[in-house]
Amino acid sequence: MIHKKKNKKLRVALLANTGWYFYNFRLSLIKYLKKDFEIHLICPFDSYTPKIIEKGIYIHKWNLKSSSTNLFKEINSIISLYKIYKNINPDIVHHFTIKSVLYGTLISNFCRTRYVFNSITGLGTVFLSNKLKDKFINFLIIPIYKIIIKTSKSNLIFQNKWDLNFFIKLNIATKHNSFLIRGSGINTKYFKDNKNSKSFPKKKYWQLLFPARLIREKGINELIIACDSLWEKNKNFRLFIAGEFNLNQRGNLSKNHIEKIREREYVVGIKHQINMKSIYLKSDIVILPTWREGLSRALLEAGSMELPIITTNVPGCKDVVLHRKTGLLIKKEDPKSIKNAINFLMENKNLCKQFGVNARNHIEKNFTNEIVNGQTLNLYKKIISENKIRKNQLKKKRT
Repeated sequence: MIHKKKNKKLRVALLANTGWYFYNFRLSLIKYLKKDFEIHLICPFDSYTPKIIEKGIYIHKWNLKSSSTNLFKEINSIISLYKIYKNINPDIVHHFTIKSVLYGTLISNFCRTRYVFNSITGLGTVFLSNKLKDKFINFLIIPIYKIIIKTSKSNLIFQNKWDLNFFIKLNIATKHNSFLIRGSGINTKYFKDNKNSKSFPKKKYWQLLFPARLIREKGINELIIACDSLWEKNKNFRLFIAGEFNLNQRGNLSKNHIEKIREREYVVGIKHQINMKSIYLKSDIVILPTWREGLSRALLEAGSMELPIITTNVPGCKDVVLHRKTGLLIKKEDPKSIKNAINFLMENKNLCKQFGVNARNHIEKNFTNEIVNGQTLNLYKKIISENKIRKNQLKKKRT
């Protein structure tokens, strides 16, 4: 049971579809907001729940299956969330990830929550896929977004300007309620290579790193085609794939497909990594030929570690990488572009070092935890202040 506030702090509820998301992407923001607000997290419990509780943060169990499309389970999730919101009675709610945005905004309307913030962390597979099934789901989702989000008084936070403009074009968002906060922030003090003198490659061969989930939309198939071509030309490299694979996830590779990738001589591992810093320290070039991102956390980490980057010239990537300054931007779904970019960096070792230095400088100026957390807090305060001004104006009109 949540009791009435004993202090003047506003109560903030943050909602996501996993504890993993909170711990890995928003822990810095949560700690930052705790100085000014009473913070409550809402998510399904997972292996990260105990770690969050250890930080002294209130956390509430939400009965949700993030990948479920079962109507009865989804209704149960909505009812579960309604009970939690009524119990907490938050002044501010902030939703992350698609289901959280839709269900959280819907419940916020019923509960008449004063301040609602929705972070659009990416368009998701459904918006990117050309499959008939996904196009049909897309056809259904857009009207739902319009009904739930546009009719609410929520504030939308986007990680890149392309997604922001896309939602405005679809008539889901407006310029008035849309804001740009680029990413979830990065701890540049932690993601730092303390070696003063760096040489490329670090070993007798080039270590390439693919830091993403094994789904088609991350460009893994195009990367393998490019690497096959380089390997045939006797290029001296190894590829490490630091990403998890979920066979039940939309856009996933089949188990047989993954095993065929694993069998390649140049692939030295396919494994989800908890400690990515140790992997970056061993790597020479980070490659992410994704089709689109909200704003790639992996690229922020790689750049902060002073690594040259190859990524696609798409939203969420071209925000992080400056072409021929901090890395190389390539064409989407184009193995030849990937191959040429890898070959170019292998033949220009000094440029790899310069790209890495420039990348860290760029990230320190634009994407640190301090910058992103400050922008989020300032947005909260801005919306609260504007609301108070409107209320005072209405009072004056009435008198």
